[in-house]
Amino acid sequence: MLLSGLQQYILLQCLKQSPRKKAEFVAFYQVSKVDKEIALKDIVKSIDRLVARDLLKARGVKTAKKWYTDTVSLTPKGRKKALSLIKERERLPNV
Repeated sequence: MLLSGLQQYILLQCLKQSPRKKAEFVAFYQVSKVDKEIALKDIVKSIDRLVARDLLKARGVKTAKKWYTDTVSLTPKGRKKALSLIKERERLPNV
């Protein structure tokens, strides 16, 4: 399964410390200087997609029309995926 850079960042940050608040992921956008509101919208979409793939669990408030996420944490499947991402990054090139 392909994951975007933001989704990979979210999984790796949740692996370091869990549960995490969604506002803590804004650091991903500091390099590109994106507006904070736009960044949070993108983060919420990525979190929702990771929850749909059963890689994250979200806690928050559900209203009649929308789910408002406060914190996220990894599921066992998400932990395996995050560890595999770390292994992919640590591979040395064949010489």
